[in-house]
Amino acid sequence: MHYRTLHAKGIELLGRYAGAQGSKVYFADDLAASVDFGDARLKDMLRSFEMYCGAIGRKAPDFEFPEPLRLKTRTEIEIDREGIETVIWTSGYRPDYGWISLPVFDEMGFPIQVDGCTSVKGLYFMGVPWMRKFKSAILYGVAEDAELVAQHIIGNRS
Repeated sequence: MHYRTLHAKGIELLGRYAGAQGSKVYFADDLAASVDFGDARLKDMLRSFEMYCGAIGRKAPDFEFPEPLRLKTRTEIEIDREGIETVIWTSGYRPDYGWISLPVFDEMGFPIQVDGCTSVKGLYFMGVPWMRKFKSAILYGVAEDAELVAQHIIGNRS
C-alpha cells in the first residue's frame, strides 16, 4: 500500500520518526517529501514503460498522475492520551534495529521471534528474513505473516 491508499482508508499519516520521551513520540514534518520521493520513482518507472513501449512499437498505456499529496500532519503524539496500544513501524529495505534497546536480538543482530512475536509483550516484527518462510522478507510474502501477527495482537489485547 502506498500513502494515498492508506490515507483513503482513514489511516493518519505522519512524517519520519524523530524520537520519543516518556509517552510522547515525535515526528519530522517531512511527509510531503516522502510522498514526493515515491512519486518521483513512479515517474521514473512510467518513463521506462514509455521507452519500452516505444521501442517495441506500441502505444504506452495512459496514466493519470495524481496531484501532490499535501496533508497537515502532527509532529507529536501522546501515546497514553491517544490510547495507542499498537504501533506498526515500517523502515524500508535495510533492517536497522538500533533504536530498539531491548534484549530481543541474537548474536548477529536479528530479532529473536516466533511468527513475528518476541519475548517482550507488544513487540512484534514483520519482514524479517526467514520469519516463517523464504518469502517473509519480501512484499510478496508479508501478507501471510501480517495476518498471523495481527491475529496474535487481537488475541492479546487486555
